[in-house]
Amino acid sequence: MRTPILLAFFLLSASANAVERIVQETIPVNPDVRFSIESHRGELEITTGSVDAIEITVYIEHDEQEVVDEVAINIDRSLSDVAIEVNYDDPDEKVDFDFIGLNDYDYPEIRFVIVLPDAASLKVEAHRSQLEIAAPAGRVDIDTSRSTGRITDVRNDFKIVSTRGNYDIEIQDLHDVDVEGQRSNVRLDIFAATDFTLSGETRRGDVMITGEDVVTQNRERGERVDHVRGSGSSFVSFDVERGDLQLNFRN
Repeated sequence: MRTPILLAFFLLSASANAVERIVQETIPVNPDVRFSIESHRGELEITTGSVDAIEITVYIEHDEQEVVDEVAINIDRSLSDVAIEVNYDDPDEKVDFDFIGLNDYDYPEIRFVIVLPDAASLKVEAHRSQLEIAAPAGRVDIDTSRSTGRITDVRNDFKIVSTRGNYDIEIQDLHDVDVEGQRSNVRLDIFAATDFTLSGETRRGDVMITGEDVVTQNRERGERVDHVRGSGSSFVSFDVERGDLQLNFRN
């Protein structure tokens, strides 16, 4: 009985000793502002609203005050463009031993909570991060490695490049969609798609399509799709290597 009690006490003590720093910014912008962010080993939560500013809250947590203090949130800003970059003492940037498990550095926990004007456009670059995004009405570009996430309410041109990632994506208003995946699993739920051209291929991967009668051409170590519905005005293209792509047309 003593061991579980001591373990619980240890965990509670460790949590109680964590140091938290909160950074908050409200940046007045144009309604169609271009917003970009780089996330490394972080959590990113983005929503939109009827606001005339970008509202940013960053939660930084670690057991050591020095590590928390060293995290720098750099923001370049204007009415039309806002860009966020995070800097801290990262051993990955010096010698990349992490992929073989030799990096025992205790990274700070960094979580972004961001509210954008609904008409904004968005660009995200992320590494080893978790994304939860309700997309703005402008163009959305996602470029990530070793990350996972869910992206909803896409209503404009959309592009995702994922290396070793897993994503669930909801397209509410279909425009042009481009998916590039390497060793990734990507699922797209596409609503109200009546006029589009679907084109792409996989290499050592699979494409699965529901809700639309699409002929898949089998090729050596891969598959090819070429399909047109209606006027074909919107383009859905994909290039997947050693991964899976699931397209669900929900008309």
